[in-house]
Formats: sequence, C-alpha cells, structure tokens
Amino acid sequence: SFDKRYKVFTNNYIAIDIPFIPGLQYKLNTGIEYDNRQRAEYYGRNTTNGFESQGESDTRNRVDNNMVVENIVTYKKEIGKHNLFLTGLYSYQSDSYEEHRTEASGFPNDVLTWYQASTGNLINPSSGYANEDLVSQMVRMNYSFDSRYLLTVTGRRDGFSGFGSNTKWGLFPSVAV
Repeated sequence: SFDKRYKVFTNNYIAIDIPFIPGLQYKLNTGIEYDNRQRAEYYGRNTTNGFESQGESDTRNRVDNNMVVENIVTYKKEIGKHNLFLTGLYSYQSDSYEEHRTEASGFPNDVLTWYQASTGNLINPSSGYANEDLVSQMVRMNYSFDSRYLLTVTGRRDGFSGFGSNTKWGLFPSVAV
C-alpha cells in the first residue's frame, strides 16, 4: 500500500496607509490551501480478505482547495476626547473537494496489485464533489468618549451557497453600548 500527500499552504498580507488621508488604511489578506492525497491498498491472496475475494484493491485520489480573500478598510480619527474607528470588510471564501475511488476484487493474479483494477470481476467506482462559497460584507463603527463610554454598531451581510435556495443572503446587525 502507499499513501502520498502533497499540501501547499500560503498566507499573504499587505497593509497600505493612504498618505493623503491620515488614519485611513487598506489591508489585503489572502490564503490558499491545496491538498492532494493519493492512497492505494491491495490485499493479495496471502491475506484473509484477499484469499476469499481473489485479491482486493482500493485506490483513492482526493483534492481539497480552500481559498480566502479579505479586503479591509479602516479609518481612525481622534478629536479631543472623541475617538472614532470605522471598519469595512468585503471577503470571499471558497472550499471544495473532489474525490475519485475505485474498489475492485477478483483478479487473475496478484502481480500488478492495484494497477490491475480494470481486470477485476467486481469493480465499484465512486466519486464525490462538494463546493461551498461565502461572500461577506461588514461595516462597523466604534465610538468612544473620554475612554469611558463606548458604542459599537455593526452590520454584516453574508451570502452562502449552503443557505436555503430562497435565502442565500443573511443580514446580521448588532449594537453594543
């Protein structure tokens, strides 16, 4: 049997202070994860399972892809005892996987192990795929007076492929004093 896995992960970040508007900043966050896994097993006639079924093979190939992109704009302003901090967010996230599997048994011999899956008497191929996408938008205002009184107002809107077909978007407001 063998089990090979290749995984790549990145996390990238850039922040830009806007020079002509003090307190304004743009930030970009990105992340990508790619995972490819290949597995194969063979049970020959010298094993209990392989003896009863004249050899068994199980091969799988699965690829996972995950990606996120966040655009964040912030603004800070202090006037005397008043402090204002504004945040705006627009983000996209995608998660997907694809898998292909072949199970087979009843081989003429054990020489080619799992490489002979197409010659088996009983072949069971299967596959799977799933994809989820999320789009998020958010606006938040933090206000403080004299570092003692605080107010936070947030509005968040999410669009998700996993939500019901008639309600792909949800609005999630909040207020804190």
